[in-house]
Amino acid sequence: MLICTVQPFYRYSGLSTDTKPILDPKDCATFWETDTNKNFEYRGGTWHEVKNVVSLEDDSQACILYEAEDILYICTAPPGTLSTESKWQIKKFDTASLVATWANGNALFINPATSLAVVSALPYS
Repeated sequence: MLICTVQPFYRYSGLSTDTKPILDPKDCATFWETDTNKNFEYRGGTWHEVKNVVSLEDDSQACILYEAEDILYICTAPPGTLSTESKWQIKKFDTASLVATWANGNALFINPATSLAVVSALPYS
């Protein structure tokens, strides 16, 4: 037997000064503050701020992020590296399954990070 439930997504947006919906929002509803770019998720009867997946605390690396639906490509290289140079380390992170893989199957700094099309076309394992 197969049981499948499909739930709609409830997405809200507004200013940080706006009151977030409190009349029966569904679990996993999201709220985007358009003036601060902060994201919130409704869980357990409360709105919680969702933090970024990637946070660089210093200037030790250049970082380019590409997003395509449930996939986040995290490209890092030494500061000053051009995106067209084959000197980028690229990780593919599937936000739905929470699985991370590396471009060309390794964490070496040997890939270009020119565009989403280029990065997504690389082999991952």
